[in-house]
Amino acid sequence: MKVAPTGGPKDTTPAHVESVSPPSGTRNLVDPRFTIVFDDYVDRSIRNDITVTPRARFNSSYSGDEIAIWFDDELNDNTTYAITLGTSWKDIRGNTSDESTTIVFSTGPDLDSGTIRGSVIARSLQDVVVLLYPRADTLTTAFDPRALIAPYQVPVGSNGTFVIGGLKDGLYRLIAVRDGNKNQLPDADEEYGVASADVRVREGASDDVNVYLGPSMREQTDTSTTDSSLSANLADSTLTPRDSSRADSATTTEDRTVYPGSIEGSFNAPALSAGRYIMRFVNQQGAVGASIEPVVGKPFVVDSIPPGTYTVDVFVDTNNDAQYSHGSLFPFSFAEHRFVRALSIVVRQRWTTENVNVNLLP
Repeated sequence: MKVAPTGGPKDTTPAHVESVSPPSGTRNLVDPRFTIVFDDYVDRSIRNDITVTPRARFNSSYSGDEIAIWFDDELNDNTTYAITLGTSWKDIRGNTSDESTTIVFSTGPDLDSGTIRGSVIARSLQDVVVLLYPRADTLTTAFDPRALIAPYQVPVGSNGTFVIGGLKDGLYRLIAVRDGNKNQLPDADEEYGVASADVRVREGASDDVNVYLGPSMREQTDTSTTDSSLSANLADSTLTPRDSSRADSATTTEDRTVYPGSIEGSFNAPALSAGRYIMRFVNQQGAVGASIEPVVGKPFVVDSIPPGTYTVDVFVDTNNDAQYSHGSLFPFSFAEHRFVRALSIVVRQRWTTENVNVNLLP
């Protein structure tokens, strides 16, 4: 029997789903009503963290360690639906879950089992949802997500991950948005990010998808705006000259003069049919310390970069402007392909950090 906490060490283990009735995977449901039982008491606000895809109106009730869900709309025949419990809810001790829970069911004999998984990368994940549009191969140049509510919408987890289940095999278009006003659309003042390509679900699975949240449409008119996925000022990402002088690049403060260092390494990646690679070195504050255009299979040199600790960020510059594009909502365009490598590169004053290997090959 579950009991309320009575003292002792703080319990930091979040409540998790103990059972679902009827179970996930049930077919031929005529009047779907679900009961979700948890292994501990949960806050009643959990009712606000439920989504249904494709979209359908539903209602819910709360009774401590379980919730019930039923539908106000008549559901479509022979259709697979997914109920997703996000990660914003808390148990009675204030613990939140890192992973969402999805219940898949069908109103007919067939159950679509396709899944798209991925991550949204941003400074903050508050109010971030993933919008998914089916049959992407039929979408025309008139496609405008600002005016078209996506049939599939799920919140991202507290660690940035998302899972969208119950999908047919096919091609899907994916966008992430910080939907602060909860209107299920990307508005002009909301940060967003577009996937770098439409997502193919084949035999129930797809490649994982990474989406990088960037500035809103309105913010893009301000050159000082920041890239939400890195907190990096993209205005600082101009290419670093190969012949820059370390002495000339020294910066002087009231206390001391700081001299730059340099980086030498190698770069390996698939050959490109269009565009070019841009490699950026991002410090712990999210600022771009230097950017270069590396040559595949050749050594690279960063002649002058401020001292600090850096990670490496590489993207395919398809529009040749040396700045990462997180896509456009209208006219629609995909984000540029981007790769983040978990390297930790320490740059010291007047010192060359050698043997930095950046490898994008599988």
